[in-house]
Amino acid sequence: MLGQVGKDDLTADKYLTWMREQGVNTELIIKTDVPTGQAYIYHYPNGDNSIILVGGANKAYKQIPNSWIQAVSEADVLLCQREIPEWVNIHCGKHAKMLILDC
Repeated sequence: MLGQVGKDDLTADKYLTWMREQGVNTELIIKTDVPTGQAYIYHYPNGDNSIILVGGANKAYKQIPNSWIQAVSEADVLLCQREIPEWVNIHCGKHAKMLILDC
């Protein structure tokens, strides 16, 4: 998995620990000084929902590490999320064999 989390122990470490317990390789996840991003999803009785997104580390990309480009080029599929800056998805997507954009 590629991504960024903050150095906030309560949130970032909790996410990283959970992902590792699920068998996710977190070696390429970067820790940044910006707090970890959060999303709050409210479900309404009528079936609608509202999502409040606090970007945090997800929005704090400065550059793409070469290790990410190598990992993307070796992967069968790259799944990109819209919670990160578009330029990150575009840059990584140029190196992917197959790209899926989660809108």
